[in-house]
Amino acid sequence: MAHRQEAMQHRREAMERYMDAGPEEREQMRQKDMARIQERRARHAARVAELRQRWGSAVLADQAARQELRQHAWRVARLQRMRELAVQEKKTKLVERIDDLLKREDTLHEQRLQKIRARLTDAGPMPSASGSEATPSAPSIPSTTGGTP
Repeated sequence: MAHRQEAMQHRREAMERYMDAGPEEREQMRQKDMARIQERRARHAARVAELRQRWGSAVLADQAARQELRQHAWRVARLQRMRELAVQEKKTKLVERIDDLLKREDTLHEQRLQKIRARLTDAGPMPSASGSEATPSAPSIPSTTGGTP
């Protein structure tokens, strides 16, 4: 809850700085914001391209895979924030535990996506948005269960 209050206070202060600034300073602030937005969009596009190359369009089109990617991003963001706070407080043991949790989350995430890809591969190729059959660019992993999970 304190984090939210700090964030709201930070936003109020930023708005006050903007209102107090002259026209040139406001323009510089707007340009800086636009550059930050464009940078985020570029990072997002690069990440999507990386995921598409690694897992293939068929996996990324799957609802379960999309949910897993969202969950993974949320978990990693929380763990990274916890790690930042632990570093600030100089709690080395806690930082080590969080690092272990980050590694574990990455491993489990990888396994979940491989399971989804195996399910999709066992079910046959899925048509992509363009109507043609999508083939994953990464090598397919055979199912260890012998059937659909």
